[in-house]
Order: sequence, then structure tokens, then C-alpha cells
Amino acid sequence: MLPGTTQAIKISGGNQTNPHVDCNLTSYTEDDFQGASRISYYDFATNTNHVVPGNSLDLLSDISGSKIAFTEVDWDGDHILVYDTVSESTTVIPSWGRSRPSIGGNLIAFEDRSFSNASEISIYDLTTGMVSRLTNDSLLDQVPAVSPTGNAVVWEKCQNNVTGCDIFSAIQTSAGTFQTQLLTGAGEDRWPRTNGDLVVYVSNKSGENDIYFQRVGGGTEMHLSIPGDQRWPTISGDLISFESGTPGDYDIFVYDLSTGSLYQVTNTHTRGSPRHSAISACATASGALSTPFRARETSMSTPSRSRFRVQPRTRSTISSRWSTASTCLRELRTVS
Repeated sequence: MLPGTTQAIKISGGNQTNPHVDCNLTSYTEDDFQGASRISYYDFATNTNHVVPGNSLDLLSDISGSKIAFTEVDWDGDHILVYDTVSESTTVIPSWGRSRPSIGGNLIAFEDRSFSNASEISIYDLTTGMVSRLTNDSLLDQVPAVSPTGNAVVWEKCQNNVTGCDIFSAIQTSAGTFQTQLLTGAGEDRWPRTNGDLVVYVSNKSGENDIYFQRVGGGTEMHLSIPGDQRWPTISGDLISFESGTPGDYDIFVYDLSTGSLYQVTNTHTRGSPRHSAISACATASGALSTPFRARETSMSTPSRSRFRVQPRTRSTISSRWSTASTCLRELRTVS
């Protein structure tokens, strides 16, 4: 187990779910069970919670720096809003039928149903205020993820019955210009996430759900083969977090690409399985590992950096060092 201390950062009724983190801020959805759903964020520097202005029908947030992108449901459909925690201002992305945003730098990618019922992937540039389409086909394009700097977008492309899913990437080659390519083929490939250099995803091509990763522009596919069922990976710097276990009994693990070591972060057999981990590597010295619990509390664990490499569960044969090791780790989860 990864050692550390835990403190509650949110204790209240209702549900706190869908956490996302970037350095000192984490955003999440807060459902009060009374018909209101709000986006809140926690500031690790001040140990304070804040509510993002909205219409109380807000959900599915993501965060990059001081900016929080989220979906707001209104009478005419879904809209995407971007709240800046510094200026305390809100930007509304034009049109309806747009949801599930992912933000990195000044780029936001989202599922776009403003053209038809089939989801496309579109992007919005906060600098220019322009919306552009990355996809234009009859298939189901969904679950986009943007790299931290906005240089790359990854997503799933599936048949309309949500089978036959493959991973696609789009790399920004110049301002507003993206080169799109197919990255996978065999199996059902889902839930891609990228740090701008690598894309990590889940595939069942081995006969079970395992973690795979490769360069975001394509290349050799690496397979993290460990026992059990893996799901919902995320990546930041050299660190990949994901859930591993069996149905109804999952825990959070972190794989360090720079050392090939796997660490178990949670042991929740008596509390219920965690859901949707998120991880952020940033240039700060706090070394905080934050862990929001879904049902009634959010918690933060701060491990000693000297004790991070404790009890590796396995070691990979992967020898390539894909990126520079991180100095800060924050990892979030929700418990069902």
C-alpha cells in the first residue's frame, strides 16, 4: 500500500462524484438528492470548498489551471460553460447539444450533438472563440480527452450500438490545424486519456480488460498485463492511475512509467469500490495525494515523497522513459 495521511475535505449529504484535479484545484459534481446538481471545487492551497455559479443542473466537469469546464442542462438541451476561478467569470460555448467537456490549456473538446443525434467531437478555442469539428461521420464519437497543453485530443469512435470501439487521436500541427489518425484495431478499445505524449486506454483484446498505452501519434502498443479487470485509466506525467479488481471489488492503482513499478493506493473492501480515479502531476512540492469519496465525504492523503516507492506490486519489462518524473502527485477517486 502507498502510505499517507488522510483528512476529510468534504462531509455533507448527497453525492460528490466525477472528480478531476489539476495541481491545487479539484472539481467535482455535487448532487444534493433534492433535484439540484452543482459543480464545486476544492482549493488545496487554502483548504476551502467553493461552488461554481450555475443553474443547479450542472454536471460532468473538467479542470485545467484556473478554468473549469462543465455541462449545464437547460430547457433547450445541454450547454458547455467555462468558469475561471481567478477572474470569477463564465464563458458560454455557443449552441446546444454539447456536453462532456475536456479542457487542456485553452482548448476544450466535447461531444457535439448540435448537428444530429449521433455524437461528433468538436473543439472550442478559448483564445479565438471558434468552434471546429474534429469528426464528421455517421459513427458514434464520444468520451474526448484533451492533453494538459491542448496539443492533442483523443476519443472513442464506435458503431451506433456502442460496439466496435477504437481509439483515435488528433494532434495540433499548427494553430487550429489537427492531424487525425486511428490508433487501435483489434478488440473493444475504450476510455482514452492522454498526457500529450502518450495515450492510455482499456482494451479487451487479450481476453480481459487490460491497460494499454502508446504514443499519441501512433507507434508500438505497450500492454500492462496484470491480474483482474482494469478500467477508467488516467495519465499525468509518468504516472498512470486506474481501477483494478473484480466486479464489485475494485481498488485504485498507480503505475510509474519511469520505474516500471505498480502501487496499490486504496484498500476499500469494507467501504465499497472506488470509481473514476484522476491524477495530476505538477511542479509543486506538496506531494499531496487527494482521494474524494463519493457518498458522504471527500478526503486527501498526503504521502511522504521519500516513501512513495513502497511495496511495488509488480515490475514491468518496459525500459523506455517516456517523460520526466513528476514532483507532485494528486489522485482522486469516488466510492460507490
